[in-house]
Amino acid sequence: MIQYKRRFVQRGIALGMLCTLVLSVASAQQEPIYTNFTQNTLNVNPAYAGSRDALTLTVLHRSQWVGVEGAPMTQTLTLHTPLISERLGFGFSAMNDKIGPSNTAQAYIDLAYRQPLGKTFKLAIGIKGGGRVFQNNLTELNGVAGDVAFAEDENSRFLPNVGAGLYVSSEGFYFGFSAPRLLKNNLRTNATSREESLTYHVITGGVIPMGDLSNIKLNPAAMVQVESGSPVAMHLMMNMIIKDKFEIGGMWRSGDAVGGLIGWNILPSLKLGYSFDYSYGFQSFTYNGGSHEAFLRFDWFKQNRIPAVTPRYF
Repeated sequence: MIQYKRRFVQRGIALGMLCTLVLSVASAQQEPIYTNFTQNTLNVNPAYAGSRDALTLTVLHRSQWVGVEGAPMTQTLTLHTPLISERLGFGFSAMNDKIGPSNTAQAYIDLAYRQPLGKTFKLAIGIKGGGRVFQNNLTELNGVAGDVAFAEDENSRFLPNVGAGLYVSSEGFYFGFSAPRLLKNNLRTNATSREESLTYHVITGGVIPMGDLSNIKLNPAAMVQVESGSPVAMHLMMNMIIKDKFEIGGMWRSGDAVGGLIGWNILPSLKLGYSFDYSYGFQSFTYNGGSHEAFLRFDWFKQNRIPAVTPRYF
């Protein structure tokens, strides 16, 4: 009897977590969460396009709150490269995000222009254009019958948008600021009318050599995400790079999760990474198996030549 009650409470809390997420998506189109945010820069900042001086392809998959039915699952793909003039960068980014009965798919084209700042830094400005398609089959949710918030599906339609950003970088440091969506599209149903939220991202990080420990470097990174109608989110990460081959580190996300990350530069042009984060917000960790994320990044260098700085850290 006690075990039955425990399972009932767990299912109720899991359903509550899911409904909260679905409502946030339905009301504001909240941005997905990424632990490896440094591998997903192009999705939020178009000025990053071409910054690696290679044709770079990155694919990423995230399964959040494993064990909770309908929990978020996200896939991203980014492709970017410098053009004939190395001051120009071109990129393409796509994302699919599913939370329970809600699904969002988006695709954007990114253009960037880079200008040297002295001998050390480069400044890039970028724009992006594209849009997203979303569908909320809210009536499929079980356990919320009679709730007006879930009484109506939202039909799929295309929402165009544009974004902009800047990105300053050197061999050992970077800083970016961006607004990936500048248009506040109206999300209308037969019963409600609301606007998409605006989101701003600040990202920074670098590589710090460890003096006499020539085989070890520290790789700190931070991102602040400001979204209208939501609390400010801060993401902190610290990796240790060993022999430019292996990475191990930890992360913290404000009010949400802590976790660990590992990475392996299989080749100078090929990197594989994995992370696991453990939710502590709302004690949700008690009812799920954590969140898993994996990515694969491939760089195709011009004329098959490896650049002077290998591997590229960001």
